[in-house]
Amino acid sequence: MFVGKNQHFEEINFLASDKTVPFSMMIDADNALATVDEVTGHKIIKAGTPVPANDATAQGILLDSVDLTEGPQMAAVLRGAWVYTKRLPVAVDAAAKTAMTGIHFIDQTDAGDTSDAGTGDTGSTPAK
Repeated sequence: MFVGKNQHFEEINFLASDKTVPFSMMIDADNALATVDEVTGHKIIKAGTPVPANDATAQGILLDSVDLTEGPQMAAVLRGAWVYTKRLPVAVDAAAKTAMTGIHFIDQTDAGDTSDAGTGDTGSTPAK
């Protein structure tokens, strides 16, 4: 584990509920989903990204952004949660949605609409 200077990351809240089931997972430094931050030059995977990949191997969604500049890092991965699809940093692949059975995807068009129609959600729709 790398311990270094404290950095500030701006993250959009993509959680639709405070009920989550996070598990620890080691994220490889050579993960293809990592991007280089233009300001800091650090190799980052943003919170809300499916891991280990955005495909049928997806096990969950990152709760917080992970800095992989100094090598592999332990991260909290959501395996059970309700998330707003449009607030995620990447479009989640249909195969990834199917693989992550504990993640429920909700489309939100405005503050009052939490319809999940057409998202491939495998769970029930929350009461309005």
